Amino acid sequence: MYRLLLGLLTLLPGHLFACDRLNDISPDQVRRDSATLADPTASEIERILAFETLRCSQSAAIRDLAFRSARASGLPPLQAQALFDRLSSKPLISIDLLSNDGLTEQHYDYLDASPTIVLKSAGAVDGQSCISLSRPDECNTSYAITLVGTNMDFFENGLGTGTFQLDADGKLSGTVTLKKPELTFPAEIVLD
Repeated sequence: MYRLLLGLLTLLPGHLFACDRLNDISPDQVRRDSATLADPTASEIERILAFETLRCSQSAAIRDLAFRSARASGLPPLQAQALFDRLSSKPLISIDLLSNDGLTEQHYDYLDASPTIVLKSAGAVDGQSCISLSRPDECNTSYAITLVGTNMDFFENGLGTGTFQLDADGKLSGTVTLKKPELTFPAEIVLD
């Protein structure tokens, strides 16, 4: 039964679990839910429910603890929800372009001039696992960040595209392909 519920949870868009409001959570409740979330022997549903409580705390520190604990949990639905929460709460998403072997002089010239790309969020779109880069009420796939589990893609028609995956260090790692100039870079998004 729990596995079926967990499977259904992974199919639902992330924002369906958005907090209606932030809550004052007692220290005892924070301790219990933090312990449950971190306990690999607790049932998956208990860990999900603990996360849901902690992520809606009035305290930014407790919300951050919930994010870090969910990310480290090894449970795909928790990791996906934590990623969606973190990205959708950012008005600006910074993407660091990285150097590596095999880059051309043109790559290095671009890195010297613009080592970071910044995407401006228009907000999470109701009914979809999407963060719009154009209008808050629609997910235009030419100007959006889309999430599937712990994978993120972005499309910004004038800029280019990117594909990322949440790594063990809690960063999104992947590649960015720019339109002008036509260059592909390794890249990362630091979430903490």
